[in-house]
Amino acid sequence: MRYATICTLALALCASVAAAQQPTPPSGDAPWYVRAAPATPVADPLLMTDRNADGELNWEEFRNLIAKLFYVADRDGDEVLAGDEVKLVLKQEELGKADQNKDGMVQYREFVAYSARVFLLTDVDHSGSLTPNEIHKGAAKGESR
Repeated sequence: MRYATICTLALALCASVAAAQQPTPPSGDAPWYVRAAPATPVADPLLMTDRNADGELNWEEFRNLIAKLFYVADRDGDEVLAGDEVKLVLKQEELGKADQNKDGMVQYREFVAYSARVFLLTDVDHSGSLTPNEIHKGAAKGESR
């Protein structure tokens, strides 16, 4: 799976979480949409899954993201990505790499195994964690393929 795909899906997950957490309109003089919220810096969407707040994604954090992506894409809940479900997270050329048993579908264990290979290839400094620089370089590399 390309990091661009991961970034896109991570953004979608973050946006859906943010939308679910929208405040209810407060009572008061001005309409709720007129009141300005204090500006806060926006973190890298992938690093929003950085549970230990070290500024990097370790394998456990990355695996948790991958699991969420898989189960969001697995619309029928059968723990297999098939047909249009596969297209949500993998390009056609990636399907051939992820589908180990060549049945045209991607089981959860195949998805995790493929994601682990992507993680290892993207972790260029072999630290066991992905830095923001590695994530963005991996996304750019995936786009140029």
